[in-house]
This record gives sequence, structure tokens and C-alpha cells, in this order.
Amino acid sequence: PFTNTLETIILAMLLHVVVLDIQRCMKRSCSNTEIKYKWYCANVHHHMISFSVGAICAMGVFTRFTFVIFAFPVVFAMLHQRGMVEYYSNSSSIIYHKKYNYVKRFISTAFGILLGGIVVSYGFIVADADFYTMQQDINMTSTIKELVKYVTPWNAFRYNSKVTNLSEHGLHPRITHAAVNLPMMYGPLAISFYLSIPRKIKSCYVTFRCWNRNKDADIQLHDLVALICCAVITVALGVLSCAPHQEPRFLLPLILPLVLLHARDVVLLKERVPQGMLMTWIIFNLILLAFFGGMHQAAVIPSLLDLPQIVMGLKSSKTGAGTLPKAIIYYHTYMPPTFLIRTNNMNLNVDAQREISSDNCSSKDGF
Repeated sequence: PFTNTLETIILAMLLHVVVLDIQRCMKRSCSNTEIKYKWYCANVHHHMISFSVGAICAMGVFTRFTFVIFAFPVVFAMLHQRGMVEYYSNSSSIIYHKKYNYVKRFISTAFGILLGGIVVSYGFIVADADFYTMQQDINMTSTIKELVKYVTPWNAFRYNSKVTNLSEHGLHPRITHAAVNLPMMYGPLAISFYLSIPRKIKSCYVTFRCWNRNKDADIQLHDLVALICCAVITVALGVLSCAPHQEPRFLLPLILPLVLLHARDVVLLKERVPQGMLMTWIIFNLILLAFFGGMHQAAVIPSLLDLPQIVMGLKSSKTGAGTLPKAIIYYHTYMPPTFLIRTNNMNLNVDAQREISSDNCSSKDGF
């Protein structure tokens, strides 16, 4: 749940940056007297935003490798918008020149995103290597061969790509996300999304056609945002439903696109449903807050916070000196955050800390 929440926050950051960039592209204009200065500023801004998007994507991928699924439609929208601006900015009527400008801007933006992702990813790999090995010889000069085994997203993908591994955490029908998890997580928002699918298909098709034809008078920023949100929900729900292990928390990043698309619909239902759909939505979220926020696996964090005192008590007692725990096992819970037990107050040496860290701390949890 910690990584799912962080993944949601990072997706919100990515959406914010990309939508602002699309808005800037839609309003781009310059006069003849300032064209050189404007061109220089636009290109500097172009590369800075591209690098920032790559850095944000790297943060998301190293938080959870499934972030690629949520980020793909957003990043593609940014690349396509940049390319379309260059496509229609050329006064040439030759299609070849227009397509060349599109591809050139598409590739240059993708390169900036890739560069930002590589720089930040390398920092994460070095940090992970230093954290999990607790050695001082892992630094910025370490070879790629030494660091490749600490590429967390790749290791997570390899593990979760094997059904034998996922079977230890529980296998579910492929329809679980769409039929159970999405309605359970979002209630009225999910229902509104399903009911609006026919209308959304038509509106997204019209928006995409106008987008490609550069009909600025016929397309608004909120239409593009709605298109991007629909793409995020559809792609994420479709790809994640292909996995045999499906938990409700995997859909947590969909809260932002669902709210942007359908929160207003749920509120407006109050005018047509006298019983009060808005109150139903509020009560529904309060129930989920109490269950998932306070009752569901609520003892994991308190147990970790008490663990240093338990270990120190056993070390100080005469009868418990030889009964220090060799492994801490959590069964049918999410993976406990081991950083909560890496504290100097425990007065343990490196070997003792490693014994109760993630190297020997097991948990039955997937993804």
C-alpha cells in the first residue's frame, strides 16, 4: 500500500507536467520580431520538460514497475502533441516535410525523456546497491555488471512474470479487476465509468480526430485531458487484468483519472436522484477509509515499531540472550517496510540488522 500510494502521487505529478506542456503547445505563437528569442526559449523549455518527465517516470518505475502501464498513455500524448505542433507549424504543403518535422520532434522529445530516465535510474540503482549490500565499494564508478542485479523494476518484473511465483500469493480470474476490484475501490465512480463507456468512445474518437487535424477551434484542453484519462484507465485496466494475481490496491493510481472524468457526473446525479447520490458517495468513501485505513492489516506497522524494543529486551535479559529472532515472518500480509527497523536505537551491529532486515523478512504478497 505504501508503494501504491506513492505510485498514485507520481502519476499525478506526471499528469500535471504533461497537461501543462500540452497547454503551452496549444497556445504557442510568436511574432516575427521576437521569433529567434522565442524559438530559443521554447527549445530550452522543451528539453527541460522532457528531462523532467523522464525523471518522474524513473521515480515511478522504481517505485513500482507497473507504473509503465499507467504512464504510457500520458507520455505518448505528450510526444504526439509535440509532433503535431511541428507538423502543422511548417508552412510547406509537402506531406513528406510535415511528417519529417513530426518524427524529428517526436524523437527529440523521446530522447530527452530517455535521458532524464537514465540519469535518475542510475542514481536509484546505486542507492539500492549501497542500501542492500551495506558496502562502501558501490559508488558512481561501479561497473554496469556490478549494478545490473540491483535494477529493482527488472527483478520485480521477472518475479511477477512467472505464474509459479504468483500462485504463492493467490491466483484470480482475469475479470477480477473489472468486475470486483474497480467497483469495490471506487463505487459510484466505477459505475459512472461503465455507464459512460458508449458515450466516451464517441467523444474520444471525435477528440482524437480533431487533435490529428489540428482543429484548434473544435478542441479544448479539457477534451484532451479527458482523452488521456480514458486512455490511462482503459490501458491500465486491460493490461493489469491479463495478470493472474489481482489485488484491489493495484488499481489505486486510477483514482485521479476517474475523479477528473466522473466526479462531476456523480455530483450532478444529485439533481436527478432525490435520494442523494452525493451522500452515498461520501458514506461509501468513509466506510472504505475506516476499513482500508484502520482495520485492514492494521497490526503490521505497530509490530514493526515494537520490534526494536523486543529485540533489545531479549538481548538485555539473561534468559532471552540466546533466543534472538533469526527471521521475522509475516504471513498473508503486504511486505513490511523494513526501514522502520533500521534504527540506531537498536544498538545492533550490521550482521544483526541484516538478520532482521529484508534479507530474512518474508511476506506472502505479490507484485
